[in-house]
Amino acid sequence: MSTTTQSLAQSKQGDSGKRTLLRSLLRKDVALSGPAWLPLALVLGAVSAVAYADHHVVSVSLVYLYILPLAVGAIFLRKRVSYSLIVICVLFHDYYSPRGMNPGLRLFHNVSAMLCFAFVVYVIQRYMEQREALAKTVQQQRDDLLKDVELAAEVQRLFLPSDKPAVAGLEIAGMMHAARGVSGDYYDYFPIDGHTTQIVVADVAGKGVPAALLMSATAAAMRMK
Repeated sequence: MSTTTQSLAQSKQGDSGKRTLLRSLLRKDVALSGPAWLPLALVLGAVSAVAYADHHVVSVSLVYLYILPLAVGAIFLRKRVSYSLIVICVLFHDYYSPRGMNPGLRLFHNVSAMLCFAFVVYVIQRYMEQREALAKTVQQQRDDLLKDVELAAEVQRLFLPSDKPAVAGLEIAGMMHAARGVSGDYYDYFPIDGHTTQIVVADVAGKGVPAALLMSATAAAMRMK
């Protein structure tokens, strides 16, 4: 029984290690958004399809078609992996090129293709980096806004009564639960004398920060009377 359990644990660790290895090849946002094998399969499938076509078509050069898998790879893969894919594509094209080509012309053809591929990958990588930076900025602003709303909600709760009034024969309780963190709901208790307590209940039209500001002003005005 213990041997079976150990085997299962080792199998799970192996699967986890494979998933970690696959995700290490992808961009961070891509690795966190879905299965790691799908973008890799898409890139490898595109490279294989172009290489297969390049192998069978010998009358014309199909080097420009490698831009497709390289562009897909630049979108999904990390920078180093994307640039490594350029070398693989150039090697594929060089291998499937006609053997009788002049060596100098072959070298020039491969180097120019590599430079063009590098330029395409660089442009797409820069775009993806700017997109990631923008997404991080938006997320940071959203987190800061949520923190500000939570702080405003704490301040707003200070305007509400913390103790319920003591009225003989009655049990009074109140609670305010905001739909958006802060709201325009307001209630309070004002003891008049030993037998009389004034209860105030108000609801500002609208929701969110504007309603909360008006509620706070109303609460302050009521307590100043």
